[in-house]
Amino acid sequence: MLSMKNLEETIACIVDVFPRAEPMTKAVEITSDEFYPFAEIYCKKAIRERLSLIARDMATGNIIGFLISENLASEPPNGIETINEKFLPIIKLLDGLDENYKEEALKLNERNILRLFMVGVSKHYEGLNLATTLIEENLKLARQKNFSRAIGEATSSITQHILRDKLGFNEKFSIEYKSYTYNGKHVFKNVKNPSRCVLLEKRFY
Repeated sequence: MLSMKNLEETIACIVDVFPRAEPMTKAVEITSDEFYPFAEIYCKKAIRERLSLIARDMATGNIIGFLISENLASEPPNGIETINEKFLPIIKLLDGLDENYKEEALKLNERNILRLFMVGVSKHYEGLNLATTLIEENLKLARQKNFSRAIGEATSSITQHILRDKLGFNEKFSIEYKSYTYNGKHVFKNVKNPSRCVLLEKRFY
């Protein structure tokens, strides 16, 4: 589980993975240095909520994967207003998906919904099903903590495949990258694969 003891190493893993591999982060050209404060604020929040996991190489002891999760009903982390403005179109897009979903959840009076926020694996460990395993373990943890369902805003084709095809999540809402605008600009028009950001859901009960 993510803790203060492994905070710095986890952040280092995140800032190595996301600027290199996540479609929206690449589209707005967020660097590893620019990603660091964002990862730090969310990791510190995740430590308090005790819902996030890490993966280590048993031989080296190095952190090679992460899954940062939160309660969908929780407040944004302290310091979110200080992040680089390059993040704003990403946050707005994800918030658009989440708001549609939250309206539906509120009608059912459900507040214990796990949000799978950031998942990734170091480059040399890709293709070993680590991301799938992290998510499976996180879903087990969520059930133990009496969460009723889990959601993920799958921004990449790999995450969409894992959630939908391997773990049985159902698609609820989506936004096309090429048609999305922020301040009048099609900031994600060059994201071709996948063509959409998709919010998927898995119900436990």
